[in-house]
Amino acid sequence: MGNAYSSREILTIAVKIEENGHDFYLKLSKESKDEKLKDLFTELAEMETEHIKLFSEMLQNVPDDDFETLSSFGFSEEIFLYLQAIADSKIFIKNNNFSLDTQQDIINVFAIAIALEKDSIIFYYELLPYISDQHKKTIETILTEEKKHILLLVEKQKEHSNT
Repeated sequence: MGNAYSSREILTIAVKIEENGHDFYLKLSKESKDEKLKDLFTELAEMETEHIKLFSEMLQNVPDDDFETLSSFGFSEEIFLYLQAIADSKIFIKNNNFSLDTQQDIINVFAIAIALEKDSIIFYYELLPYISDQHKKTIETILTEEKKHILLLVEKQKEHSNT
């Protein structure tokens, strides 16, 4: 029999994903010499901070005596490991150094950021069936925002590709 994972554990992973996204964008903001890029990455970092707050609130609302596990909703160890792998990919990116010295470096960073946002979307879509109804709206709101992040990043990547 596989391990049983609680809502608390899954929400903790979600907080970690958003923290890593925040750190990634903040690092890019600090390293950027271009004021427009600096502002963009700062704005994205702030958006990730809002997501951290939302997931942290959800986490605080999980009762301490809530021992119901996600396995009772069909959440398997395989799904948990899959979601953990998505979270780990963000941790890996967090620990890398990125250059913003050339136009190609900037385009590459946008590609990485877009991939990370896509990973977040996959994570949250996979999470939806296992989240209580009271929290689904929050997850759906975050999904909408993550999609907007991708659209913004793609637009900025195109702008830099054309210069």
